[in-house]
Amino acid sequence: MLYEKFDYILAIAEEQNLTRAAQKLYISQPTLTMYLNRLEESLGVRLFDRKKNPVTLTAAGKYYVEKMQEIVDAEQILKGELYSIRDPDQLFRIGIARVRGHYWLPPLLRSLTERHPRLNIVVSLASEKQLQRQLEKRTLDLAIGTLAAIGKSEVPLIMEELAYEKILMVAHRKFGIVPEKERGNNSPVNPWVADPSSLQNLPYITPPPTSGMYQMVQKLQGQYNIRPSRNIVVDMQNTGLLMAEEGLGVKLISADVLASIPTEERRRKLDFFVLPDMPEARVCSAAWREDTQVLPLIRESIAILKEEILPLQLYTEVAAETTGEDL
Repeated sequence: MLYEKFDYILAIAEEQNLTRAAQKLYISQPTLTMYLNRLEESLGVRLFDRKKNPVTLTAAGKYYVEKMQEIVDAEQILKGELYSIRDPDQLFRIGIARVRGHYWLPPLLRSLTERHPRLNIVVSLASEKQLQRQLEKRTLDLAIGTLAAIGKSEVPLIMEELAYEKILMVAHRKFGIVPEKERGNNSPVNPWVADPSSLQNLPYITPPPTSGMYQMVQKLQGQYNIRPSRNIVVDMQNTGLLMAEEGLGVKLISADVLASIPTEERRRKLDFFVLPDMPEARVCSAAWREDTQVLPLIRESIAILKEEILPLQLYTEVAAETTGEDL
């Protein structure tokens, strides 16, 4: 009864008149009134204030419409998902961290769909921790990200290194971290080695704990006893980089994200630097369940990434071939 003929309720709410709503639905006004009476009786609340003209939704009615609309939307999503998995052999579910997804995913999917024209693909763009959970819950077949930084999984997962991504720190030039005389040679390829004391009491733009970059930021701040004056937490590296351009704080980034802003603009606004003994790169890996049913597609995807896509990334080095290790 709750879900049946929900379009009747929407018509009344839109027309604010039972007669006009009935005409819109091509039913009689008594039939519509009878339906509304039965529904309100079963719910135990009034959905419409019919003493007023025009007829208006009560507070309970507004809540009912809102929640029922969520149910309708969820049903449509479910239908789409069921349609996509009607043939399990033709479904591949890939999860990837957002920055890599922006640059790596389109060419990867182009190659996969050219080779498998009937393959249905479901993509998830999420943090590394979320990707690991999705693998554990069997809602992903393949996850791509800095998964080694997350820790051991609750279920057996296989992990294979894909690439080493250059990492560095950026900040607006107004903070003066790179000396003026050194800025002519300063670039992502040639970052300045900064004195940790120059980073004290500055604002920082940091990733959330679910991000693979989070632990590295915390380790650096602890190692050099850096105390930020303020933190802005944002989970999108692209957004964080734009914030750094605006002078909102110091940001640790994967250098690949620098492709999102023009070179001249980068040189004009940003300093590029690292700290002494700071890691030069972080490992990006592919991970999948040990009991996966789509291992050939996983292997094919990894080969496409290593042979066709990763060699074109400016600040990424392709990892050597491995057989995969337990995560």
